[in-house]
Amino acid sequence: DCVYYRRDNLAPLLIHYLEHETERAAIAKSGHERVQSSSYTAHFSGILGLLRHFLARGGRERPFTELTRAEQLRRIANLALHSRVRESSSYLVALMREARQLAPESGGVAADLATVVDLARLPENEAGRVAEVQGLFEEALRCLPGDPFILLNYGAFLMERKDPRCFAILGDLYGTSAIPVPRLNAQPVYSILNTEVDRICARHAGDPDLRARELRDLVRWQAAAWLGQSATEDARRKLWLTRAVALRPDLGVTRILLGQTLMRFEDFDQAIVHFRAALADNPFDVDANQGLVQALEAMGDLREAREQAGLVARLRSALTEPEPPGAGRRKDRPLEISGLRENNFWLAVDAGDESPWQASLASFLRSFSATDDVALVIGSSSMEPAAVADLVAGQIEGLGLDPAAVPDLLILDQPLTPDLEGDLASRFAEWEPRPR
Repeated sequence: DCVYYRRDNLAPLLIHYLEHETERAAIAKSGHERVQSSSYTAHFSGILGLLRHFLARGGRERPFTELTRAEQLRRIANLALHSRVRESSSYLVALMREARQLAPESGGVAADLATVVDLARLPENEAGRVAEVQGLFEEALRCLPGDPFILLNYGAFLMERKDPRCFAILGDLYGTSAIPVPRLNAQPVYSILNTEVDRICARHAGDPDLRARELRDLVRWQAAAWLGQSATEDARRKLWLTRAVALRPDLGVTRILLGQTLMRFEDFDQAIVHFRAALADNPFDVDANQGLVQALEAMGDLREAREQAGLVARLRSALTEPEPPGAGRRKDRPLEISGLRENNFWLAVDAGDESPWQASLASFLRSFSATDDVALVIGSSSMEPAAVADLVAGQIEGLGLDPAAVPDLLILDQPLTPDLEGDLASRFAEWEPRPR
C-alpha cells in the first residue's frame, strides 16, 4: 500500500520505482483500494449508523461536565493510558486512587485501578503490588461477576506471572455460554483488543445485537490466543491458535503465531497459507515476512525465499531509525567495521553453543548472492577469528557454493566482549536459525 523511507534512502527508492513501472503501478493500485475504506461514502455510512443508534436510545451520552468526579478521573486516566503516556504513570495511579476513594463500590473503577497499578509497576515492591492488584480484580468481579473484559485483564495479569488460575479464567471465557452480553465496564488495555473494541462499537452502533455478537467473538478470540501463547505443549498451542484463527481470520497476529507453530510440525504448506494471510492484512509485518521466508526455504522454493528475504532486509532497514550522531558505543572504544552494505545482519558463532548457527549461516548463503546489497557480520566471544574463518569456509565448501558468488561475510578480527556483542546485537538485525 505504501513504501517506507528515511532521509538517507529516499533518493535510491525514487530511482528504483521510476525504473520499475509494474511495481509502482501495483503499489498505487493497492493504496487506492485501501483508502476506499476512508472514503466519504464509508464515513457517511458510519455516521448514519451512529445517528440510528442515538435515535433508538432516545437520548445522548452525558457530557464530561455532567459525569461524577470519579468517572471524570477514570476517563482522564483511561485516555492517558491508551495514549501510552508512560511518563506520568505515578500521576495516573494517583488519579485512579482518588476515583476509587470517591466510588469504592464501583467494580469498573476497581478493575481500572488494578490495571493502572500493574502497568505502572507502582508500588515498586513486587509482592505488595501483586497482592494489591489481585485484590482489586477480585473486588471488581464481586461487583461485576462474569464481566468479560475484567476477566480478560485479570487472566492476562495471572498469565504474565505464570499463575495456573489463568487457564480456568481464559477457558471459561472461550466457552460461549460463559460470556454475558459484553459491556465496557472496564477498558481493555491491550492495543489490538482495544482497537478492535472501538472498531466494532463504531461499525455496529445502530445494531446492538450484532455488536454484542462480535464483541463475544472478540473476547473468545483473545482468550484462545492467550491460551495458545501460554501453552507449553505444541499440540495444545496449535489447537488453541487454530480456534483463535477460526474466530477472527482477519487478525494477522494469530495467523503468524499459528504459522510459526505449524513450522514445528513441519506442516510448511499450511504455515505458508497463514503467513500469506497475515501479509494480505499488513504487507509490512516483519514477523510474517520472516516466517514466510523460513517456510519457503523448508519447501525448497529458494528463488521466492531469496526475494522475500531481500524484502525482510529492506523492511528492517526502513523501520529502524538511524542513531543520532554520537550515540551508541563509548567514544573511547569505537567499533569500525569496513565493508558494510545497505542491509546488515549479525551472527554469533560460539564453540559448543546449542543454537544451530551453522543452519543460520547456510540459510543466509542460500537466501542471498554476491549481487545483493547485504552483508553478514560474524563474530565470536569464544573463538579466534581465524578459527571462525575456517568454519565459514568449510560451510561454503560443504554447500557446494562458489566463494565468489556468496554474499558479503565480514568476520570481526577481534574477540567479542559481552558489551561489544550486546552493542552489535542492537545495531544489526540478527539472522535467526531456520528450521529445515
